[in-house]
Amino acid sequence: MPEELVHLTKPSAQTPTTEVTERLRGEVAELNEFIAGFELQPPSIAHLGWVRKFHMSDRSGFKWNKGGRLYSQPPTGNYQSADKETRLAMTINGERVAEIDISATNLTIFYALCGQQLDVDRDAYRDILGPTEFDKALVKFFINVSFGNSSLVNRWSAPLKDAFEKKMQKKNLPPFIIDPKRYPIRLVRQKVLERHPLLGRWGSEIGGRVLDYGDLMFPESQVIISTMLILKRNHGIPSLPVYDSLIVPVSKAWRAAEVLRSQFQRVTGRIAKLKTTPESALDEAMMAEALRL
Repeated sequence: MPEELVHLTKPSAQTPTTEVTERLRGEVAELNEFIAGFELQPPSIAHLGWVRKFHMSDRSGFKWNKGGRLYSQPPTGNYQSADKETRLAMTINGERVAEIDISATNLTIFYALCGQQLDVDRDAYRDILGPTEFDKALVKFFINVSFGNSSLVNRWSAPLKDAFEKKMQKKNLPPFIIDPKRYPIRLVRQKVLERHPLLGRWGSEIGGRVLDYGDLMFPESQVIISTMLILKRNHGIPSLPVYDSLIVPVSKAWRAAEVLRSQFQRVTGRIAKLKTTPESALDEAMMAEALRL
């Protein structure tokens, strides 16, 4: 494990010791000490502990409010770098796990920062370009890549095509490539804005400042870390973050989802849609909770 638990990156800088950073270090150390008391299997999934990374400390107005995600150590070979199928094959103290995802995290938080609620009763990405899983994946890719830019993407560059192809191959969703003739960027942009006209504001001033990806990532990190701390302190439940999702023992999935949902609303003021994999995990957890009571 690195000696420093709170990192400044993009650009890299030495972390000062202040009242804020001491609190941040303390939270990470608390979670690291707690998870160390549980056995994670299989041994091929590495995890020594987490560090928390903040970005853009050189920006005006930086107040430890850019980024903030927890990253598993060592940097390679850890559970966060494994695919979802591999993660779901893990056990915590011999118990199967479930993964609870916040659906359309970036988009939901962007809506919240604009003072609006994303429709959680409707799939945020489906039926915008077409009915297939490929169509949905392309819309999601376009939106999330745009959030990584200073404005909405305006061309399918070679690096973007390569990145999308790798994602599709990992998900095994043919066709793997973006056909610019079938999916011209102008059409994709038009269709996305028809469903989510609020995205037209990305890159302009919102709430007195121009937002960037660090502004979207920070509320997400606050939601995840506060959920982990409540699960640990109030319920003795271990959890493993994968950026915008949490891995928990199957029997604790219902409680974890309840806390995650409430923390998202507390931090953002809006409601999140959650997805639990496997779907049966919530029923199993509710039954375990009922038997306990």
